[in-house]
Amino acid sequence: MSTATSTERLTTKTQKAMVVYRLETEFLIGPRIGQQVLETACETLLGSQPAKGLQPGQIQVIVTALGASFGPKLAESDRVQVTLTLDNGAEDVQVIETVKLP
Repeated sequence: MSTATSTERLTTKTQKAMVVYRLETEFLIGPRIGQQVLETACETLLGSQPAKGLQPGQIQVIVTALGASFGPKLAESDRVQVTLTLDNGAEDVQVIETVKLP
């Protein structure tokens, strides 16, 4: 896989990148202007508030859905938003014991 393809795939996974992509494709706005529109919207609507429901050590990312097929472009694949947690203490221990990870 080429570096450009890897970079494009990673960029496509973020919510903000999806907004910029839609601005570029649906409204024919250039990438730089699209990024500035997104930044202005985030500052105006969200201010400096953290993402809703996230705790320290958590991030939300958009990933390809488990049942998504391998053929279509990533932007056209089924995706889901998941919350990743750096360390979830007792819940992590319980999952490890249940799943019996190596």
